[in-house]
Amino acid sequence: MKKIGIFFYGDLFPTDEGNKRLTREILTYLARDAEFHVSLVLVSDRKIDRELYRTICNDLLVLPAPTSSKLLHGLNYVFGKSGIPVIQGLVYALYFRFRLRKWFPQLDHILLNYIHWHLMIPGAALRKTTVITHDLQFFRSMSFSKIENRVLRAIQEYLLRKSELHCLRKFGHVAVLADYECDILKKSGFPMEKVVKIGLPLTPVSPRETDVDDTRYDFVMIAGNSLQNELGLKYFIDRIAMRLPHFPRIAVAGALSGSAYCRSLFDRWPEQIALLGFVEDVKELYAQSKLAIGTLVKGSGIKVKNVEAMMNGKCVVGTAKGFEGIPISEASCVFVTDEDNKTALIQRLLDDRELRNRYGAEARRKLETAFAPENCLAGLLGILKQ
Repeated sequence: MKKIGIFFYGDLFPTDEGNKRLTREILTYLARDAEFHVSLVLVSDRKIDRELYRTICNDLLVLPAPTSSKLLHGLNYVFGKSGIPVIQGLVYALYFRFRLRKWFPQLDHILLNYIHWHLMIPGAALRKTTVITHDLQFFRSMSFSKIENRVLRAIQEYLLRKSELHCLRKFGHVAVLADYECDILKKSGFPMEKVVKIGLPLTPVSPRETDVDDTRYDFVMIAGNSLQNELGLKYFIDRIAMRLPHFPRIAVAGALSGSAYCRSLFDRWPEQIALLGFVEDVKELYAQSKLAIGTLVKGSGIKVKNVEAMMNGKCVVGTAKGFEGIPISEASCVFVTDEDNKTALIQRLLDDRELRNRYGAEARRKLETAFAPENCLAGLLGILKQ
């Protein structure tokens, strides 16, 4: 029996983020195979409901977050204020390495969530560790970079890329989510025999079976309160909503709905903008909405909320950034660009329920095939069984 260790910072329940969803899907998939004994390490100061984990791991170890230590909390404050996150990360990593010093030697393989925890893995154990990138960090950093000077941006990207590739080479394997990551690694001269693409494994869930007509809202966007989501909504308002014959009814749910920008939208169009806050049942909200908004212009990685909308049978209006790593076609989504905002097609979809249902069904069909756990995780399973 292979002993597998998985490290996760936080609680996997509720599964409201992409990294939580991915980790839970991996654990669920491994739990079906009697060849694996899975030990899960969670770092959290919250009270963990161990009953929720019984079916997805054999052993559960819960460590307090380093911030619960007065010493580490003080270091976190000092280095956080001084802008030296590298030292802060080193202190945290050494803390975890000490707490898990007896755990690492017992394992045949380790799965590490995010590269920035690599310092917690002893050198000898790195060769039996697979790191899940969740998107290459230098690519993510560049997508949020505020440096406008082209020369300085080029220098920044070079340094970030070189540092991350040097770190990734130390791992036994690197698990990426999408083809664009594979392309970046290949062009960078990375040894591709170490790379396994896993996609975003999703256990299919049926959309809400309801008689509710989908005409309550024209568009829905469920998102956290982050810069990339706010910019994505702004892009949609400016480039699409304002150019439709009539300003649409838009529902915004999640933490984003509490942002100053969303409140300004409500003040301007109080009859058309609905700010819903946290929504317990997203299936019902999708069922009440005609189309979903996925027009992100910054950020990186697979956009889980766009995937979630498509899995609920919704046609997503999105950009290249919004559809990154997601299989799409002209018959499953509306792909907008700066040059072509597709307002004519969008209006047709708003007016024709049968057409938008056909788009939504095709979007769901493509995802169910591409992101089926057995298709996504076969390569990772092969590595763990070596």
